[in-house]
Amino acid sequence: MKWAAWAPGKTILIGEHFVVHGAYALAAALTKGVTVQAEPFTTSKIISEQGRLRADSLEDAPDPLKPIAAAVQATLRHLDENRGVALTITSDLPRASGLGSSSAVAVASVAATATSLGHQLTKQELAELASVSEKMVHGNPSGVDVAVAIHGGLMLFKKGSTVKPVHLHGTVDLVVGVSGVERRTKVMVEEFAKMKNKYPNSFMGMVNSSSKFSQLAAESLVKRDLETVGSVFNYQHTVLKTFGMSTDLLDKMVEEALRGGALGAKLTGAGGGGSIIALPPNSRAGQVVQALRAVIADAFITKIPAEGVKTWRQRS
Repeated sequence: MKWAAWAPGKTILIGEHFVVHGAYALAAALTKGVTVQAEPFTTSKIISEQGRLRADSLEDAPDPLKPIAAAVQATLRHLDENRGVALTITSDLPRASGLGSSSAVAVASVAATATSLGHQLTKQELAELASVSEKMVHGNPSGVDVAVAIHGGLMLFKKGSTVKPVHLHGTVDLVVGVSGVERRTKVMVEEFAKMKNKYPNSFMGMVNSSSKFSQLAAESLVKRDLETVGSVFNYQHTVLKTFGMSTDLLDKMVEEALRGGALGAKLTGAGGGGSIIALPPNSRAGQVVQALRAVIADAFITKIPAEGVKTWRQRS
């Protein structure tokens, strides 16, 4: 019997990097995500259609699949399962783009593994097992990517604290621009953290300020005060640029989004490549996408908030 699980990608609206050091981040689930099909099997194997990768055993997985293989192994041990599982991964999220692809894969893979073998995991168990993969990918993850993939929606997230859902009346359009330049989150996180060692008091001041901006943006979204949210976007991009997290291409993308009428635009995720997000005025998202496509090929509109992980039985 085949089962499937889907988990969304994510965007951090406010607070990337600072969230690793204890700040609140405002994050949202995307309408794009990862689907994993699963069925019981004599042994365990993984096929990734996006990367055209294959692991005929969890122990001999190629490097890009090692984090997922480790999460699946941890899940089978947690469930005390002797059976294997065959997984097939498909995705419409670009890899290494700051949109939570690795977390979406991890959450969907763990959920599909458990469900196909007749088990049901709590959200806490799902988070812990998916984090096995994330720690291999990111080194010191905040946990926000996994939380968004599981819970969906819009949330204020603080490392080690309970997720605070932010409830909107209706949805908000957001434009995502993908630079096409892959980056390694672990490297960018380590580079950002160097500032903490060099200027510890100033750094913690910025962490506290970032928390306040995340909360302000959340309150403004609830009130549909998009101009304030856009202003926070613009300020946060400048801060991250000062910390060395942006690139010339990302800065150009932000400039083009603003030229196209966006109220605000900023890099999202670790930086050093990856993606930007832009907040368009009502009914102007298409115009912002068109402006971005003058400098990049991949730009799309998503509506926030979107749903979190879900599983279903596939028809034979």
